[in-house]
Amino acid sequence: MLRLLFLFLICLLLHQRGDAQDTLVAPPELPLPYFPLDSQVDTNYFPPIVVSVSRLATNWKASANAVTFYQDPTFQTLQQQVSLDEYLHQVPGLFSLNNYNRAQDLRIAIRGFGSRAAFGIRGIQLLIDGIPETTPDGQAQIDNLNLGIVSRIEVLRGPAAILHGNASGGVIQIQTLHGIQKNFVELGLGYGAFDWQQVQLLTGLRNARTELVWQGNYQASGGYRDYSDFSESNTNLRLRHRLSARSRLDLQVNYTNNPRARDPGSLTLEDQQLDRRAARPNNVLFRTGESIEHYKIGLSFRHLDRADGVWRSYAFYAGRHFEGALPFAFGGQVQLRRQYWGQGGNYSGAWQRGRITHRLQIGYDLAYQGDDRQRFFNLRGQRGDLTLDQLESFIRVAGFALYQFRYRGLRLSAGWRYDWNQLGVADRLGGGLADDQRQLNSWNPSVGLNYQLHSNYSVFANFRTGFETPTLSELSANPSGANGFNPDLEAQRSQNFELGLRYFTDGKWLAALNYYYIRSQRELVPFELAAFPDRSFFRNAGRSQRQGVELELQYRSRIWKMSLAYTFSDLRYRDYRLPDGDFSGNQLPGIPRHLLAWQGQLLARKGLRVQLRARYVGELYTNDANAVEDLDYLLASIQIGYHRKWKQYNFKPFLGVNNLLNVKYNDNIRINAFGQRYYESGPPLHLYGGLRVRWTQD
Repeated sequence: MLRLLFLFLICLLLHQRGDAQDTLVAPPELPLPYFPLDSQVDTNYFPPIVVSVSRLATNWKASANAVTFYQDPTFQTLQQQVSLDEYLHQVPGLFSLNNYNRAQDLRIAIRGFGSRAAFGIRGIQLLIDGIPETTPDGQAQIDNLNLGIVSRIEVLRGPAAILHGNASGGVIQIQTLHGIQKNFVELGLGYGAFDWQQVQLLTGLRNARTELVWQGNYQASGGYRDYSDFSESNTNLRLRHRLSARSRLDLQVNYTNNPRARDPGSLTLEDQQLDRRAARPNNVLFRTGESIEHYKIGLSFRHLDRADGVWRSYAFYAGRHFEGALPFAFGGQVQLRRQYWGQGGNYSGAWQRGRITHRLQIGYDLAYQGDDRQRFFNLRGQRGDLTLDQLESFIRVAGFALYQFRYRGLRLSAGWRYDWNQLGVADRLGGGLADDQRQLNSWNPSVGLNYQLHSNYSVFANFRTGFETPTLSELSANPSGANGFNPDLEAQRSQNFELGLRYFTDGKWLAALNYYYIRSQRELVPFELAAFPDRSFFRNAGRSQRQGVELELQYRSRIWKMSLAYTFSDLRYRDYRLPDGDFSGNQLPGIPRHLLAWQGQLLARKGLRVQLRARYVGELYTNDANAVEDLDYLLASIQIGYHRKWKQYNFKPFLGVNNLLNVKYNDNIRINAFGQRYYESGPPLHLYGGLRVRWTQD
């Protein structure tokens, strides 16, 4: 694989054209540049907003998709930078849980897709600097992303298989720090409740043709709950080199080492009322938790040809070594060695005939994932005999085409994509008796319409489809106890219908309102068995129906910024029958019907910065039977920072208070947990603070 990457780089260098002294030409409708952290941003207006998460970069007003963007470097230094949830607070339709259990990872759901994830991000495609972070089978973790270098986030909501294939919920696209103006070095220190500590070192260097950003990060915490401590360190490097006036090469390298993340498990309501901080006894007995070592190298290339067409390509290779312990004996210790790689490319062109503008993009994606999975007896924390030994694989080959037609205020977009997915398992314990191979292919069309009623108003509608294969780990969780894949598990499919209205001015207001209706077949649903507590198995529900309303408001003045996001979700099973009950008509668990988030920011002239956040989470069900309901709650937080410049130094102290109202709430709900062990307590009111110091070269 390294040889392939080397040949890929050589080919790009041979392809370079143009005079290297010229300025890099930017094609129309590319994302806006990132403002450096120490710049003074004029907050008195909304600049033209360009979103690229839909592959063909488009002005936000003209997009036929529900897209929310985040780009606020002025307040980046106020964040604690512990969870990506801090940056997704203002996205309607998005709900996240599990900010404090590092062994289970942040769980993100968009329109209900992703709520069933046993760990990590499921059903949502995640891209970082244009390179996929999601594995071919649809699983993503963000433990290798340093949040301190996040500069822009775009979230596309709803099934989007036309864009990236295997996902039902949407796409989260993250851009890291780039476009630095001067060389700098920044040191950050953070301390807080529950023995939380963080050390960061960030540097940016540039010359006429090359830009480099590097950050190292270490953090550790004793955890709010018993047996929930963790420590982790990671490093990220991004290098951008201008090959010519029309060509650019980006390199990203990251490495993560998380030697310890303990899992306190979930509790029943009765146990939680006795002690909210307690760990489940079995989790302590079996020493549950995980350790991770992860690395990734990626290259992306962009070239503007003489006809103003844009060539883009990427290639990456990643490896992950995971060891985990679960609170039961048989198969309770897991060892996973994963390697995955991908390569893809596309060409975008535009031409005009009279008043009609056409845009076309054609491309392909290739990916391979190989999981070397082993399970052992967990002898109260000690590794015992082997119970499972198999090599799992996922191969994806995909091709797509996207088209846009624009005439005056009307814009029509359409596209199709075909994904060929081959999954395989080779059983090395049973002499090949459980060997299996399956194909879960999918053809996905898409069509969207946007019409600009006025310079400040536009309406849009779309129809999109999505599919979601079971992950290799979900297929390998066989409830029969046999090795190999679960033969009863199939891919999930969905169809999305959407209507929306947008309002936008170059002054102070931005607003969006949309309604969606989604039908799904063979919904993938988690459940637990008494013999394997805290281990998730999966089955297909018959059909589900999702509909909801999403509202987004933003307001800016010279010193104030305010945003509001409201989501109403009516997510139901239409046909879901099991031997132990008929759940048809029930609400999907793990998602509240009402979700409201508000955020206010003050930027004073003398460097004082204040941010106040509040999020209301309505009641939600903890199981498919809708027999148990988790109560609603209101979480609030405040962050205060100060920015002072002295010579070449910028001093940025910060202080934050989380759970300002000191409410009792659950940070995570384990859906359909056996024995009604649904609850993982969230921490009470707690503080954090620190200092970031930046030196900038004159």
